[in-house]
Amino acid sequence: ACARYFRAPLIGVHHLEAHLAAIRLSGHETPFPSLGLMLSGGNSAIYELKKPGNISVLGDTLDDAAGEALDKAAQILGLGYPGGPRIEERAEAYAQSRGIAPGQESSLDSENIFPLILKSLRRDKVEFSFSGIKTALLRAHESSAEKNIDALAFFYQERIVEHITRNLAHALEITGKKPVIAAGGVLANKRLRRSLESLCQKS
Repeated sequence: ACARYFRAPLIGVHHLEAHLAAIRLSGHETPFPSLGLMLSGGNSAIYELKKPGNISVLGDTLDDAAGEALDKAAQILGLGYPGGPRIEERAEAYAQSRGIAPGQESSLDSENIFPLILKSLRRDKVEFSFSGIKTALLRAHESSAEKNIDALAFFYQERIVEHITRNLAHALEITGKKPVIAAGGVLANKRLRRSLESLCQKS
């Protein structure tokens, strides 16, 4: 109606492509071709951006999104909403209590009570899944006589970060080395950002 009233062209824009194009707000142009990593409360996917207006799904979630998994985890642990920042705060408190410096979190991987997510990935697929680890957290919380909320938050976050980073690495293997654009509220997590930055520097 507005386009008709003002006699202006109506141009359809993929809303997820618009999220990824937000890097232009900081003065950067969208590189083509590139990969777009979208992590929010409703989306956990990797897209291949071939040219303006040409975006295809390389990998999506089989169930929950990463943001939803963090929100539900905070609810299980009684930490309130929004879940992402609450989980990150408690995870950081645990790392500090153990003397783990930023970037060294993976040194505790052998102590992680949560299993790797989608350990066996098909070579031609990039898939996310967060429902299983959410259930594992619920069971761990219910079965533990002494509930160390900080430890549960730390190891839960570590598994999610590892899963996302491994999926992005797999996507780069499939498509070849190219720029990566990451967007969505989950990217506010500092631990995740460090892991993704480390991967991109090595790739």
